[in-house]
Amino acid sequence: MKNPANQKIVLIIQKVIILVITLLLASCDNPFLSEVLEPLFPEECTVCVENNFAATCVEQGTVGRTCAKHKLHNNAIFTDALGHNWDEWEILNYPTIFAEGMEIRKCVRNNCDEFQQRTLYASGTPGLEFTLINGGTAYSVSIGTAEAADIEIPGMHNEKPVTEIASYGFSASAITSITIPASIINIHGTAFFQSYNLTSIIIDSNNEHYSFDFDDEILYKAKTQLIWVSYAKTAYFSFTIPDFVTSIGDYAFLYRSNLMEINLPAGLISIGDYAFYGCAQLFNILIPASVTHIGNNAFLNNSQLKNIDVDRNNPNYYSSPDGVLYNKDQTILIQAPGGLFGQYEIPSSVIKINSGAFWNVQINRVSIPGGISEDNFEENSFNGNLRDLYFSANGGAGTYMKGGGTGGPGEDDDNWWKL
Repeated sequence: MKNPANQKIVLIIQKVIILVITLLLASCDNPFLSEVLEPLFPEECTVCVENNFAATCVEQGTVGRTCAKHKLHNNAIFTDALGHNWDEWEILNYPTIFAEGMEIRKCVRNNCDEFQQRTLYASGTPGLEFTLINGGTAYSVSIGTAEAADIEIPGMHNEKPVTEIASYGFSASAITSITIPASIINIHGTAFFQSYNLTSIIIDSNNEHYSFDFDDEILYKAKTQLIWVSYAKTAYFSFTIPDFVTSIGDYAFLYRSNLMEINLPAGLISIGDYAFYGCAQLFNILIPASVTHIGNNAFLNNSQLKNIDVDRNNPNYYSSPDGVLYNKDQTILIQAPGGLFGQYEIPSSVIKINSGAFWNVQINRVSIPGGISEDNFEENSFNGNLRDLYFSANGGAGTYMKGGGTGGPGEDDDNWWKL
């Protein structure tokens, strides 16, 4: 005899199985739905709603029907967004040498009001020369064939940023002013070499790297590094660098031939390579106690320079009684002043002579200690053949004299011989 309770359980299980299968297969217009589901659900699923939505430029479309009563299924098929159908670009404002322009284009599909705009960059002064740098990602600029006195450097060229003013880029030019965009991040120290008429450098207010003081006519980097000073300001005998300057850039005072005196600030930390190269009238210079770095040949070719003095409290550098610049422990001879003449004896503590140390210095006799290696006796430390002679079979420690071509003593050429 069958158990009524078990029969009831079996009946319930059968109905659940039928319900699950029906839910998986059913659609509102399927006859099987009404035959099976209607006995189970008093409110049968018989209502379907069309849900067709046209695709737009940016949104998908749908085609299909949805069960509005029980939400049992959704037969929608999605269609891709159409994307914008852009019209041609239309120029709103034409660019000039100085100012940027603007152009715009619109989507021409119905019910789409989207548009795009892009900048037309200023062209800059005609004739400027642009050179690709940084693997072809940016440009360096120089004067090229430009003849204008007032130069405008553009921020972009051929859709790439202009980031650099080249070494000697505007040297020996007749320009009187130059406008520098925000994109410029590097200006070489020789960029305006011998541009005697240049007194105005206009820096875009958004440039985070450079600034120009119109009163002192000084170009700064990071507000504390002196990069360049107008020739008009150094045409006088004396020049004082502002107190807030902590660094003098490479070539900053290159060939300032009228400058006789330079006053360095007490907080100065660094003097760049060739910073005072070729200052023919410079007579004396005092290195403050704060200086920790002096670049290569910073005081080279200064024929009137009598002393390179160093504050006695400087922990890094030392000046001899003759005004010769050494490191603090006098193991490295850095630079002799160009005005040193006659005879000079290099201390026995010296193990290195820097390149340019005695280049164009007016001595005609020098005593050199032994033990200086070829690597430490740098090229071009002296004019002429002295270095080669020192490392010859008859060289080494001793006294050397400039002589004439016949081997006798003299000062007319750079031929050295050993006493």
